[in-house]
Amino acid sequence: MTLTLNDHSELLSVGVFDTKQYDLILGLNWLTYHSPSIDWELRTIKFNSYICRNPRIPHQIPDPDTSSLSTTLHVNPISPPAISEDERQQLPSEQWPMSDYEELFNEDHFRKLPPLRPGYDFDPKLKDNAPTPKNRSLFRLPRAQVEATEKFIGAELKEGNLEPSKSPLAANLFFVTKNDSNQELRPCIDYRDLNSCTVDEIYPMPPVQELVLKMVGGNWYAKVDLRKAYNQIRVTKGQEWKLAFKCHLGTFQPKVMPFGPKTAPATMQRFVNDTFRKQLDEGWLINLLDDFYICTTGSVEEHMKHIREILDVMRKKSLFPKQSKCVWFTKEIEMMGFIVNKHGYQKKPERLVPIIKYGTPTNPKE
Repeated sequence: MTLTLNDHSELLSVGVFDTKQYDLILGLNWLTYHSPSIDWELRTIKFNSYICRNPRIPHQIPDPDTSSLSTTLHVNPISPPAISEDERQQLPSEQWPMSDYEELFNEDHFRKLPPLRPGYDFDPKLKDNAPTPKNRSLFRLPRAQVEATEKFIGAELKEGNLEPSKSPLAANLFFVTKNDSNQELRPCIDYRDLNSCTVDEIYPMPPVQELVLKMVGGNWYAKVDLRKAYNQIRVTKGQEWKLAFKCHLGTFQPKVMPFGPKTAPATMQRFVNDTFRKQLDEGWLINLLDDFYICTTGSVEEHMKHIREILDVMRKKSLFPKQSKCVWFTKEIEMMGFIVNKHGYQKKPERLVPIIKYGTPTNPKE
């Protein structure tokens, strides 16, 4: 439904139930999101947040017609607004912002051990009286993974991210193939037993659909993606032993947060939310874990200001983006399986191909 209060208008997803007294209950989440100024005596409400002062009424662009079961997928793609000649003349050189923030995109700077950040360092808390995680047999790895193990351990020891360990706990190291064109092997650690003994950390992750809606209506978009984001968070000093792992070269413990512990995403999201609180509250920065999306409703100059502000914070906090995964000065952007621009959003067409190939469901289970 559409909610309109004077000059304020927005789309709401609401549940329907019989209140017998109220037509609509907005609730605490709505108040927190908009943070309006309310005069209880005069019974007035003002919307002063960035999102409300720069209204963007999102609408979903209809998904491509999937009625045909042919293996050929025909779509009507979203057409992003064209860059005008005036806008093109205002764009900076193709080397910007890397030219002004060279040290952030320099891999040699990233290879240094990140600083300790009290309050945000990673420490998986173990349950009281929890049984010691099982000591499982060493995984037998194929030759390609053995070679990848030797390369990984050597590089991480050299960079200071790993150290030899005498921990009574040790999970198994193995590798999975990355879902990219290079088919690169990604190191993984089997922390299932550690996770079963770890206290849950409840920290909310922003819903993807809500983030996508916030992105609709932008004039300019950018994406800043951190390089091995989890590895840019330190493990609390003295707690490294909990994260030890083993391989044919011995037992090691990481000094930086690895992938696999169940509380790692909460640690990452809390750090990002607190570090970029100002920009998130202003509404033009949208984030999920290591992905930072900039949505500017104004000019090229304003968009550059937003990019500078994000990179200045990253410089101050020793956070390093990866240039090959970043996107700058675009009218349309891919985001978490969606294509988003000024006019709306839709699922990436390739995401619909498996659904079409699957065919029409023939029973409730399908």
